[in-house]
Amino acid sequence: MKSIIDFLPEKKVPTLIHICQRFGLRGYSNLRKEEIIKLIDDNLNNPQFKENFQFIIPDNGTTALILKTIINNKNEIGYNALREEILQQRSGTTFRDNYRKLLSRYIIFEDEKSDDDIIYLPREFIEPAKLIIEKRIKEDFIEEFIEEEFEEEIIDEQKKKEIETIEQLLYSKKYATIEGLQFELLSQDMKISGTKNELIQRLLYETKDPIEDIISYLMTKDDLKEICRDFVLPVSGSKDELVERILDKLPPSKLKEISKPIELEEPNLKASKKKTDNLTQEEILELKPYEEEKIPEKLNMKKQINTFLEDIKLDYRTISDIKTLAGQIFSNIQNLKIMNPKYNNTTIERDPKEQLILITQNEETLAISVWYFSKYKSPGAQKQKISLNVMTYKTRYSKNLICYIYDPAGKLSNEDIEMYKQFSQIIHKNERDFKN
Repeated sequence: MKSIIDFLPEKKVPTLIHICQRFGLRGYSNLRKEEIIKLIDDNLNNPQFKENFQFIIPDNGTTALILKTIINNKNEIGYNALREEILQQRSGTTFRDNYRKLLSRYIIFEDEKSDDDIIYLPREFIEPAKLIIEKRIKEDFIEEFIEEEFEEEIIDEQKKKEIETIEQLLYSKKYATIEGLQFELLSQDMKISGTKNELIQRLLYETKDPIEDIISYLMTKDDLKEICRDFVLPVSGSKDELVERILDKLPPSKLKEISKPIELEEPNLKASKKKTDNLTQEEILELKPYEEEKIPEKLNMKKQINTFLEDIKLDYRTISDIKTLAGQIFSNIQNLKIMNPKYNNTTIERDPKEQLILITQNEETLAISVWYFSKYKSPGAQKQKISLNVMTYKTRYSKNLICYIYDPAGKLSNEDIEMYKQFSQIIHKNERDFKN
């Protein structure tokens, strides 16, 4: 019977850090891979660790069925066998959603080396899992699903038979939501209006990226594996191999025209300097890197404010929600006018409804979006709201946006922060930053 430690050596450091964050562990920041694994190992028998873990497992009947099935098979079972067993009492959609939650929370682990993934429940998690099973599954078990779920499954199967192209897959499956498509279009500064089909066409055929790359960053590896299972394709291999396998089965409906790269002339820095004198800030921000060095000083406000926000020390003891956080940041920025004469003629406003701080100088406005990441609220819902905020404000303020996230307990992973950084300047702080 395998331990969680058996699965950790193959994980990368960001994933190990994410596991520590999920399990409420601390002290991993400056550790190497082997030391992080030892930190997790040392805490497996810690009562606090066991208490935290009980709140990680989704508390519902479908999760209980999945865990019960794995335990009944001596803590390991093939994915297809597990799915077949659960589908006798649950719909495919319900199974898939809860299976992904267990996987993303590191409660179960997959052996990805085989075509039919072997699913493991580490021995350390058996007792907490049994608590959920005992709570949710009794002798007179009441089914949680309803007839509509069966109808949904039948419709889903009918759609699957009709799907022949990648466009049809993106349109019919939940792997590509309208919000997800808009998020990717925003990253390439493209329009996000229109129907779902229009968004798909725009993303696949009007961007410069190859379709393989678009599918890869639009979907997680788990999404790709699920699609492979739906179309009876092997699920082993890297993410690129999964994408290639799916596109072989479901090719795009038309060829993508790749425009020839534009040959740039050697930069004339003197000419660039003259050009920037009469340009708006938005036009200057679109210039090439060698021209950005010649941006007038008055347009460096974003850089200066970002540095200021990185350095300020907030009173973490009085921050309890997004309003108190925004209030402290607003007060500090107002003090900037006193400390720096350059900001004497700057207007600083706070929108208490959106928790947005607007700094206007020489008719140019910089927006600071403030977010308090509470350890007491659902992390998934909060991450979605941050994404929507970034998308909304990026559309409104283009590149003149800074997102300040105070995450006192350090619940956001490095992967989360890197994702947000693709679309906005991000400042991420936790309680330790202000204690030191």
